[in-house]
Amino acid sequence: MTTPEASQRHLSREGLGEYLRSGAPAVVKIEGSPAVYLVIEPILRRLVLRTPLARQPIPDLSAYQHISAETIYWNDGRWCELRIEGEMIADAYPVLCSIADRIQLQSLDFSTAVVGALSSLRELLAGAQRLTEQQEIGLFGELLFLKHLLGKKVTAEAVASWRGPEGEEHDMALAEGDVEVKSTTTEERCHWIGDVRQLEPTFGRRLWLLSFQLTGAGAGGASLPELIEEIRALLRAESGAEEFEAKLNAVGWRDDTADLYVRRLRLRSKPECYEIDHTFPAITPQRLAAAGLDQSRFVQIRYMIDLRGLQVSSDVPESLSTVSAEG
Repeated sequence: MTTPEASQRHLSREGLGEYLRSGAPAVVKIEGSPAVYLVIEPILRRLVLRTPLARQPIPDLSAYQHISAETIYWNDGRWCELRIEGEMIADAYPVLCSIADRIQLQSLDFSTAVVGALSSLRELLAGAQRLTEQQEIGLFGELLFLKHLLGKKVTAEAVASWRGPEGEEHDMALAEGDVEVKSTTTEERCHWIGDVRQLEPTFGRRLWLLSFQLTGAGAGGASLPELIEEIRALLRAESGAEEFEAKLNAVGWRDDTADLYVRRLRLRSKPECYEIDHTFPAITPQRLAAAGLDQSRFVQIRYMIDLRGLQVSSDVPESLSTVSAEG
């Protein structure tokens, strides 16, 4: 059999062809960490990517006809499997290589690697641009909160409070103060902060961080397009519908790319709300100045904050306290 050269991570297309023509099943290890194996099953016309099961969810691939994922017991342990079946498995092989690279070289979990690679492929085939994974998750959280507000406020007022698409420093502007909405699919309540002004309160206004922990939903939950349609249904024939569409357009949403978003999400835990005050750990222009640092010297400041163990705020507006009670 042909095997990969030492300088290569993956079996070549020619090598894969030899395995398929032989008719015999084979297991090929892809060098790296964590362990990833390519399972070749010529008789079944199936390629399988197999990696140890950690605590990550299995992605929902029900939208695909020839691709599936599941967990199995193998080599005295639990493993994740991605299966591609059919006559065109050789053409799909580069997708499996891309997923293996995302797992081993980019340290992504199985579900994130699979969904990301498949979404990139769909985008390529569609010839259309899609939101990045982080943008998709972030928009999902903002719309989740907007949907909540639509049940609490006049529709036009709720839509007007969504300020992020307008380039404002904070995502939502309530009468009682501003809200920065953060969403994550990690098991820990950790969020990326992309700018030093993101967690700096506007003068004279309070600021809260609303934290959503999301997880893959399988057949439940909702996809981003479904959440958008839910909000459209709430706004139908109401003032605010036109403004909502304009804001969706501003954040990069396009209806003709809706089929690129197959990930379904639901809440992993109840939302938590934190007031951004002098005790909250954040990097802001005011704190940089207090430390004697010239903000203009930092071309970009981006950091991840871990909220575990921080005291959630109890003195919050009703629209925030009610969303924090959900879960």
